[in-house]
Amino acid sequence: MIFGFIIAIRLTIGCKKEDDTQNYDNDRIIYITESIKVDNSITIHDPNLNLVAYEKFLKYLISSNRFLIVPQKDFDKTFSDDKVVLSLRHDVDDDINASIKMAYIEHKYGIVSTYFILHTAKYYGITKANYFKRNDKIIYYLEKLQNSFGHEIGIHNDLVTLQVIYHIEPKSFLSNQLKWLRDNGINVYGTSAHGSNYCYLFHYSNTYFWKSSPYEGSSFTNFEFIQTNTSFFPVQLTFEDADTWNKNNSIDKVKIENQGMPNPVENVNKHPANNIKIIKDDKENYGLVYDANFLKDNYYFSDATIYPGGKRWHMGVQNFNEIPIGQKVIILIHPQHWN
Repeated sequence: MIFGFIIAIRLTIGCKKEDDTQNYDNDRIIYITESIKVDNSITIHDPNLNLVAYEKFLKYLISSNRFLIVPQKDFDKTFSDDKVVLSLRHDVDDDINASIKMAYIEHKYGIVSTYFILHTAKYYGITKANYFKRNDKIIYYLEKLQNSFGHEIGIHNDLVTLQVIYHIEPKSFLSNQLKWLRDNGINVYGTSAHGSNYCYLFHYSNTYFWKSSPYEGSSFTNFEFIQTNTSFFPVQLTFEDADTWNKNNSIDKVKIENQGMPNPVENVNKHPANNIKIIKDDKENYGLVYDANFLKDNYYFSDATIYPGGKRWHMGVQNFNEIPIGQKVIILIHPQHWN
């Protein structure tokens, strides 16, 4: 009798523990592992960019029955005669926890999106001049995104920055990181370009690492070479103190400061000693099949768009019911703005 009573207690305790874990996972704690947890509570700092507003938007997408939602890897090959084809792209610049919270909400509504992981972000590792050390615990977050929530993982390309700012050879770096990710069961099919502060300061796009990437024009005029010592930049900067400058400046500030600056292309061949030739390669050499920056969409919305007064684009700005059936839409979201 005593032995049976002990067994009954153990079974009861075991069931209670499992129920508690499930409850927390669906409420205020998301378990990455038994020891790594993400606080799933919501604090609203902005009336438009917050997780409550985001969940409301997802409910609208599902309830309207006029959207076919696909991950980025399926976007170019998906068409519909009776739906709007829509893809949610997340560029995870800073806040991996915010990404987990967004992914959790999407999974709750059966939505599959794509999360591009930034290899120069602090959550991924430590990147300094001639030095990189990966945070191997990031794999648990990626497993949660992919295996538990069903989302696609991509690589957020900061490879030109890696070369010219951190002096790290980008080809072997990318090969090593993709091998590590894939060896750990993370499927990576695509890439998106990170628009770092350095891109706006030195007028290059990280898509220029790819040989097939078209010249973007606009302020990103350094397609083949990057100049390190020119008179037309508003801030005179050496690459040795670039990290210090980056910590004290925002992309929005750089965009404003660079307005009206002369075209760097006019000076690209005047001082060859100051030019750094961008290393380039083909996506196919890394098993990558698409660049998210050049998917074929009819409508493109992004919270990177800044309106006068410093207000970011958000879903409330658009009337998505006005988008015609059969059209293709990409929405770019940076999770840290919504947490």
